[in-house]
Amino acid sequence: MRRPLLPLAGALVVMAATAGPAIAADPLGQVATPGSGVTGIVQSVSVIAPASIGRPVSLTASNGTATLPLTVTVNRTGVGRTSWAPPTSGTWTISAAKGGIASAQVIVSAMPTMTQLAVPTNPTQHRPSPLIATVEAGDAQAQRALGPISGKVVFTEVVRGVIGEARVQTASDGTAIARLDWSPPGVATYAVRAQFVPEAPANATGTAFASSTSALSQFSAGVDPQPVQLLMPQVMRVGYPAYVAVHVEDGRRGFVSLEVDGRKVSLDKPIRGNLAEFAWEPLYSGLTYVRAVFHEIGVERATIQTASGGTAEVERVTIRHYVEQTVNVLDPEPTNPISITPVVAGADTTPWTDDEVVEYRADSRVPLVSSTGNGSPVVYKVTGSCALSGQTLLLPVTGGGCIVDARSPGGGGFQAGRLRVIISSPVE
Repeated sequence: MRRPLLPLAGALVVMAATAGPAIAADPLGQVATPGSGVTGIVQSVSVIAPASIGRPVSLTASNGTATLPLTVTVNRTGVGRTSWAPPTSGTWTISAAKGGIASAQVIVSAMPTMTQLAVPTNPTQHRPSPLIATVEAGDAQAQRALGPISGKVVFTEVVRGVIGEARVQTASDGTAIARLDWSPPGVATYAVRAQFVPEAPANATGTAFASSTSALSQFSAGVDPQPVQLLMPQVMRVGYPAYVAVHVEDGRRGFVSLEVDGRKVSLDKPIRGNLAEFAWEPLYSGLTYVRAVFHEIGVERATIQTASGGTAEVERVTIRHYVEQTVNVLDPEPTNPISITPVVAGADTTPWTDDEVVEYRADSRVPLVSSTGNGSPVVYKVTGSCALSGQTLLLPVTGGGCIVDARSPGGGGFQAGRLRVIISSPVE
């Protein structure tokens, strides 16, 4: 257990003047909450109100015309706690219905997203081929809380500029997908990006999800029409589900199987809307051989006339079409590193480590300096007898302890990160 050094005697006078929860000028108290957050990630809200011990306090979180009701019950130490997940970005104000309790503000960032683009491996000039973008949130748990991703995707070719846009739709498996059918204008190589543009809810000023742009994908259009096309991202990572689809021409019936390095990785899927869709999660890095087999159903129990005047029955014919592609699967993205450095006696100390137990004296304030690998905010959820106001941890005069759970979403080359610290606050 790490125990920070106490401040020198000359600094103790300053600490004594500022120790304890930051009570507002009115003795009724204040709302205390982290000063920053991310949509969809749960964070703490505390009410420090010694005059309301044992009574509920009604709160309202508001941003423009959007409001959320919250309720806390103040315990015997004068602190009540609840939690909430901001639904949109922007500056949210949390205020109490009861007068005299000072409000607090939270600057909320939109949930980062990652956009992938699946392009056809063998398109034909002047014939429409699908370009399919998938959008995923940087924190899967938060995405479930926020609901479906909404907005549009703008498709851009590096030479021709914007070639079209499509609304984001939710697939049967919950994947957010936008599809553009585009006809290459000639035999050439094309390079396309997909940019997700979120939309704001009607009753709020911010968005739930942030914009993101896919990696640049290249493909070449040929002359001869191809009955089957394989669509997949050109950049994949271990542990990250990739969208893979097989597109067939209108009117063709059948089902598709998907193989990776000679091993079947899914059940056979029927063609629906000219597509069979797969979510493939690579298990190892390196060059990977992907093969899609379209089993096209041909003639089934057709009756024909024979030369002798009789009849004969033709059995069902199944035609197989193979589409193959080699892709380079990269290593998994690293976990988004969270750095939280407590400031004791005006000086930075050693950053917290995961599952560490640290001790601070009761009735003190501990400012926290935080950062993440992708620049997204650290989101705090505190359980126990402490409170977090802005970026300062408040330790109660009665002592005790708490657990500080810090999260930060993925995006920008990182997976979502998490850090947990146990705080001990004995009375001396």
